Amino acid sequence: MEMKIENASQLYSQFEAPSYSSQDHKKRLTSKSNLAISFKLGSNEIRQLKRNLMGDMRYPNQKFEIVFNYCDFKSEIEISTNAEVDLVFQHCNFIRFDISHTSQSHKYKFRHCSFENTNFENTEFKNLIDVYNCDFSNSVNFIKTEFHKNAVFAACRFKKNVLFTYTSIDKELILRNTYFYAGLDLSLSIGSGALNCFGIQLSNFKGQTIEAQNQKEYETLYNSRVIESNSIPLENKRETYRIIKQSFSSVGNLSNALHYEYLEKITLESELKKEIQLKKKNCFTKSGISKTTLYAEIIALQLNKWSNQHKKSWLQSCLFIVVVGIPCFFFSSIGSGQYEFSWPISLPTFKTAINHFILFLSPVHSVDYLGKHETLNSGFYIFDFLGRIGVGYGIYQLVQAFRKLK
Repeated sequence: MEMKIENASQLYSQFEAPSYSSQDHKKRLTSKSNLAISFKLGSNEIRQLKRNLMGDMRYPNQKFEIVFNYCDFKSEIEISTNAEVDLVFQHCNFIRFDISHTSQSHKYKFRHCSFENTNFENTEFKNLIDVYNCDFSNSVNFIKTEFHKNAVFAACRFKKNVLFTYTSIDKELILRNTYFYAGLDLSLSIGSGALNCFGIQLSNFKGQTIEAQNQKEYETLYNSRVIESNSIPLENKRETYRIIKQSFSSVGNLSNALHYEYLEKITLESELKKEIQLKKKNCFTKSGISKTTLYAEIIALQLNKWSNQHKKSWLQSCLFIVVVGIPCFFFSSIGSGQYEFSWPISLPTFKTAINHFILFLSPVHSVDYLGKHETLNSGFYIFDFLGRIGVGYGIYQLVQAFRKLK
């Protein structure tokens, strides 16, 4: 059963006596369990808890840590203190966690917590932020947030969009085994820090199209989408997949890199199709590419998808070679006069056709692979040429698909 805490004085009385650990040289103040904190927890309360924690200074180089266990924060949390005390929240629930427009010098650790609403706008984290196995119910937007040390989000679950909008990452952003059920936007993150995405779970989420009449209106709508409504434009979605792909490629993880390259390519295809629709509506487009070029790019992307799923499937390549080869072989062989269409096909004819088809699947096969013929009509040459191109392309795509296994 929860104990209701309605003011600061009640909260102070719900902490155990400070304890000291010689292993990490930390002096801890730990709350009792099952507290329902209904007032706004802010900097003043944290400072007072630190004063209670400090007591005597008999231990050299000691550090301070305040631990909240199984607490239900029914009101807001707004912490702006720079007190050198680490904050740990274990099995806690937050209605609203707001540390926007502050500079946080202490470490934050969250374990098995749930968040309804958050606000990290213009927050500066000078130390580690470590979030493990936590749930976020609503959109999270790290608008102009600064991470000077490592930022860890491990085994977390984000139910709605997560955006790192103009977020500065100096060290490393770790998203290990984290689930993004809606979308993720890393495209606007800045800084020299690294990205660790091992085990990340991100599917082909829905990106937003921006319809504007001119560049000024486009920029206004774009800024509104990524900052106010927490939605992710298509171009940001594609760039996010590219960043994740690059992160996996940099450590030699080709299998996962190819998966996100696949998502990047199909997003690019959607982006090009949307751009054609915008041109038909006489809306503003950023690329300035003609419709003809856009259609050509879409055809190239679709051929890549049909031939090997953008390097993901060698079986798709084999199927592509056979599907392209059969009609080209059929019509070229009819044009050669070697075969005539009839039904049913006799078994000897079928066996001979199979042998000729296997020869046909070599892009460098001889023109007389069907036998010597005095005359070959134009149909033979046209479909033989198309078959060489199609089968050759399929073989190339087959090799590309096997590269992920090297």
